[in-house]
Amino acid sequence: MDKTAADLEAADKAVSDRDERAKLWGDTIKGSVSELEPLAKHLRERLFNYPMTLRRRKQLEELSFQDPLDADQALLQWFDVGYLEWRGDAGTPSRQFPEADLAFIRKMVQTRHILVHSRGVVDQNYLDRGGDKQFQLGERIRPRSKEARRFIALARTLGANLMDNVENEDFLRGGS
Repeated sequence: MDKTAADLEAADKAVSDRDERAKLWGDTIKGSVSELEPLAKHLRERLFNYPMTLRRRKQLEELSFQDPLDADQALLQWFDVGYLEWRGDAGTPSRQFPEADLAFIRKMVQTRHILVHSRGVVDQNYLDRGGDKQFQLGERIRPRSKEARRFIALARTLGANLMDNVENEDFLRGGS
């Protein structure tokens, strides 16, 4: 994520064309999810080490990490760990996302989906799931640098929370 943020800053200063800038910011939004997903898949391998039913194992195998809010609900239900909260420990303070950040994350995940699968053209799913009232059906999304920067920071915290939760020694011992 640090490299993504640095690349965004450098390109933001060098690119003046509005369309190129929107593409750059859209690529950054897509890249933030793309960088978060492999981390989550790696941590999933750790979770396979814990006893679970065959049904739960299959659910964990099939869990998509492209939407961290949806994945968070499943992980909380199954393991009492997730993306949205880190209770903290002696070395790292607790972290929790405010409601406004959750809405923004949902919007950015849907923005990423539209950028990847619909070439940036808003569909009904985006309107239903993203909560973004700024765009209408069929309109093209134009991501902004402020959104990309905010999403990079939030994705970084999502990844840190999940990693701290799964790697936490109390969790590994079966504690709370």
